Amino acid sequence: MRNWLFLLLCLTPCCNLQAQVSDNDPISLVESKTQTWKGFTNAKIVGDSIVFDIEARPVFSSISSQILLTLASGYEVAEIVAESLPALEYVDLIETQLDGKTELSFPPDTKPGQYRIAVKASKKGVSRQAIKRLNVTIGKPEPGPGPEPGPTPTPDDAPIKEPGFRVLITYESQIGYPSWLSDRDFTDYLTANCVAGPKGQKEWRMLDKDAVVAPNAGVWGGAMDKMRTQPVPAILISTGKIGTIQKLPATKAEAIALIKKYAEAK
Repeated sequence: MRNWLFLLLCLTPCCNLQAQVSDNDPISLVESKTQTWKGFTNAKIVGDSIVFDIEARPVFSSISSQILLTLASGYEVAEIVAESLPALEYVDLIETQLDGKTELSFPPDTKPGQYRIAVKASKKGVSRQAIKRLNVTIGKPEPGPGPEPGPTPTPDDAPIKEPGFRVLITYESQIGYPSWLSDRDFTDYLTANCVAGPKGQKEWRMLDKDAVVAPNAGVWGGAMDKMRTQPVPAILISTGKIGTIQKLPATKAEAIALIKKYAEAK
């Protein structure tokens, strides 16, 4: 039975946030983002890295934002407003008190997009209110433009020389990757076309570019060495005779079309 684990990754841990406030700048708003991933098998922390089985296929699950509000001594909150951009629709934030500070978070059902938070604070004896604004992105950003078409495959271009059709996708944990990578039709396409490994598992992987690859991982050690310097997310496709290493296409349809081009050539 697989031991599926969930991983919470705090990109800027709240406990490490350093708020700088003074009478000249009495309001501090510092955002942290927490990513949730699932699909790690036998995961453990080694230094600053996450080590897990090479056969695991971690999948991005969700991302959330927390904003730590800190006020200078004597100041009190007068108003907190959060609104969507550009529609300016009001959002009722969740407020949690933490050691004399306030953590602001968005409700779970908040629509993905751009938001602006504005905090006003006042102090007895000070005539003007202080104000601080912060723009945040909720949910995953829209994918950018797709990559330029890859070169026409030619002999000796295979990133993995061993015979068989293989696909390797690398990503950066702190950035994440498109949610469609875990869609059933996409993974089923890979499973249907990739060669089976020594243990019967189909030879396609999705790994963090800094993942530690076990010495007995077969072809994946050399493949990962070639992928570590590539901008992420990236994709490696190899038939053993021809192949490519390039930026992952922006859409599922484009990715399947790219993979299909090589799958039909195998």
